[in-house]
Amino acid sequence: MDNYNPITDQELKTGHFILTNRDKIKKAGLVVLILLIAGVYIKLVFSLVKLVQAENFQSIAVQIHQNKDWASYHNERSPRMISVSATQYLPLGAKRYNLIAFVNNLNDDWAVSNLEYNFVVNNEPLPVESIFLNPGESRMIIKTGYNSPRAITNLSIQLGDISWRRFNNDTAIVGWDIKDIVFTPASNKIVDDNVINTPAKVEWSAQNLSLHNFWEVGFQVAIFAGDKLVGINEIEAGNIMALQTRSFNAVWLNNLPRVTKTIVYPVLNWLDTDNFKEFYSEPDDGERVEL
Repeated sequence: MDNYNPITDQELKTGHFILTNRDKIKKAGLVVLILLIAGVYIKLVFSLVKLVQAENFQSIAVQIHQNKDWASYHNERSPRMISVSATQYLPLGAKRYNLIAFVNNLNDDWAVSNLEYNFVVNNEPLPVESIFLNPGESRMIIKTGYNSPRAITNLSIQLGDISWRRFNNDTAIVGWDIKDIVFTPASNKIVDDNVINTPAKVEWSAQNLSLHNFWEVGFQVAIFAGDKLVGINEIEAGNIMALQTRSFNAVWLNNLPRVTKTIVYPVLNWLDTDNFKEFYSEPDDGERVEL
């Protein structure tokens, strides 16, 4: 059966028109599409404006603002102030003293890049100095060998300007394993009929638990008789390598009472990248602390 239908003159005219005006038809279709999209967006904008101007929307927005405790929210995200213990002084003789205060950064997610302070001796303020504190760090503020014109009867400390730095993933973490802390009191030894005085000392080992090498690391040592602080010392050690364990010691030349407790504090600024022996590149894989 023959189903062939010849093409009519009208169909030929239509096809010829489409072929000869194809570009114009495409442009016209594109213009229509753009107008349709613009119309949809205009309608959405007008609907949104109408919604915002409605009384129920404004009342909901006001209610959300009133119900949010913005003060508590801000306080929760702000760093807590540095904790400072009662100041102490240790006489060294000849009107010289060591001045000490124990400080603690209570924030695990904030570092103190700079904290200004000054000791006040007999109501006379000393010059302003500054320290740093890593997140969660406890250690001492120390002024050694202060020469006082008269005996100290009153000592306090004033905290000044403080610069906080949010602890993100661009900060290296440096942990330490401090162990084998041993205090040895002063003693006299006879060697070849000669009496040799051996000063009191504290020995310990410290392992750098990080993968970073450092030019210099400090250590603070505090010794106690019961709960009473009876001596402090500071040392500097160079070339501390990654994962390395080193032995250290600090000595005291003055007389000490019986020592019952010793604490060693490592002193290393995590933010001081100049102290890193190799080139320090900042990680970029997200924040270590997310609030």
